[in-house]
Amino acid sequence: MSMSKLESVNLCLKAIGEDPVNSLTSGLSDAETAEDFVDQTAKQVLKKGWQVNTEDNVKLLPDIEGHIAIPHNTLKIDTTGYSKHVRVRKKGNRLYNVRERTEKFTSALFVDIVIDLPFEDLSFTLQNYIAVLAAQKFQASVLGSVAMDGFTNRDVTEAYVELLEDEADAEDSNVLHDNSFTHTMSYRYSPTLW
Repeated sequence: MSMSKLESVNLCLKAIGEDPVNSLTSGLSDAETAEDFVDQTAKQVLKKGWQVNTEDNVKLLPDIEGHIAIPHNTLKIDTTGYSKHVRVRKKGNRLYNVRERTEKFTSALFVDIVIDLPFEDLSFTLQNYIAVLAAQKFQASVLGSVAMDGFTNRDVTEAYVELLEDEADAEDSNVLHDNSFTHTMSYRYSPTLW
């Protein structure tokens, strides 16, 4: 089950009492504005990093000139593991070493990357949350109705809870093994651990 971008745009239009459109190229200004709200909201939500758009512990190698290229759809990047001490940021389509003030690297870096994905490639719960949040923002921008805003606040909260539950299910975390402090405390007397 998934939601199309057209369905999310129509949800925004429904929030202001407008009729749905049959395509994203309808030419209606409200539909184009609603699509912009969906796109902006998607970027804002995806930047947080979710299971579907986060790649952990990616090894990036410098090219022959020492530059490390990053994917064009990178929203956020953070060093991890052995590279944690290196502070980087995105500069164009390359990494920039903040402490050394250079774009040149001498060794590989391990990073966590949050990437921007097309709306159709997202999980249903993420699509739904983006669509409902975009509808709320669109409605507040166009109408500013307090009564309708209360209705969409409830929808946004429900969609967010569903998204968090979906993320928790996908993460498969274990409090005894995934938290380093709890793991150490739980197995501190185990003769086979050390």
